Amino acid sequence: MQLVIVAGGNDSLYHELQDTDWHATTYLYNFVDDLPRLMRASDCIPCKAGGLIVTQALASGLPLLMIDVLPGQEMGNAEYIVEHGAGEEAADSISVLETVYHWLDQDGALLAEYAENARSLGHPRAASEIAELVWTAQASGPVSPDEADSGRAQLVELLDRYSVPWR
Repeated sequence: MQLVIVAGGNDSLYHELQDTDWHATTYLYNFVDDLPRLMRASDCIPCKAGGLIVTQALASGLPLLMIDVLPGQEMGNAEYIVEHGAGEEAADSISVLETVYHWLDQDGALLAEYAENARSLGHPRAASEIAELVWTAQASGPVSPDEADSGRAQLVELLDRYSVPWR
């Protein structure tokens, strides 16, 4: 096992992490410009349950191990991930270790299951698909009422598929 830890530009956290005696090969970064590359090389992601990191992890098909979840949006994100079997919440460092051990037990069967669920929740091409649909609708010029209803139905289906609140 090896760890890649990104402090996200939090200098005090980065220095605290540097002072930690890691018992595995560990790569520490204060801030990175290429987080997607690091995520593609990962098997799971222990993180907060903020909207951006959750979205990035799901788009990368990474199971999430959420730590220190705050009430409000983070709580909703964590509940969604757990409810859909794409990760778990850990209360403290011992829970993190226990959870990772459990995920890796039986040749990583649970980790693989969570990864598959994360891939099914993640929609890495959602913005491109919506842009394509809007571009096609805009580029085709005036449309008949039947065509407009069909285009609207496609857009509604796409917004619903990606759980975009619009109603």
